[in-house]
Amino acid sequence: DQGGFGALVAQMQAVAGEQAVGVPALGEQGGTGVGGEAVAEALQRCEEVGLQPLLHRLLERLPDCEVSARKDVALDWLARSAPDLPFAERQDLVAAALAVLDDPRWSEVFGPGSLAEVPIAALVGTRLVSGTIDRLLITPDCIRIVDFKTDRRPPDRIEAIAPAYLHQMAAYVAAMAVIHPGRRVEAALLFTATPHLFALPDDLIAAQKLGLGDEEESFSA
Repeated sequence: DQGGFGALVAQMQAVAGEQAVGVPALGEQGGTGVGGEAVAEALQRCEEVGLQPLLHRLLERLPDCEVSARKDVALDWLARSAPDLPFAERQDLVAAALAVLDDPRWSEVFGPGSLAEVPIAALVGTRLVSGTIDRLLITPDCIRIVDFKTDRRPPDRIEAIAPAYLHQMAAYVAAMAVIHPGRRVEAALLFTATPHLFALPDDLIAAQKLGLGDEEESFSA
């Protein structure tokens, strides 16, 4: 699927040269607007004052907006949702969110064909798997799952991802394979603090499936 998730990941891997790929050091991008050192500093400030949940919400809401309107929509939403937050910190949040959404390597994840906050439930063998997928892309041949994580200290390599996160994604992959039989299911984790996208290899997901519980797997949003 040259135009899909695989192409996105391959493009990102070509830049970083590894499986775990993020927007390279955001502060090194240079340019104007949301790029360069200002964004790196904005991300750092968001982390320091615990604003990651709001950043998470912006990344959920803004993809459905016109690109030219995203900044204004974001600032308006923050004014209503976090009225006590100083304006400068709202600007930091918006800069961090737009740094992710405006990078062309993320366009597939946040494109108009994707869905946000999708509740799922499926019987996988004898086990009920339920939860909420942060970002879901559906194509005729492939299902793509992206889950957001707001860890203040995200992993810097795929081997450092928490086993619980891998377990969750394996459960989601298994559930989506039941809901959409015959389609390939691919999964990724997006750590919003960096931001950093990890595409999870099939063999890693397959290994995690062996550890699913006996009766029910339920994951909160």
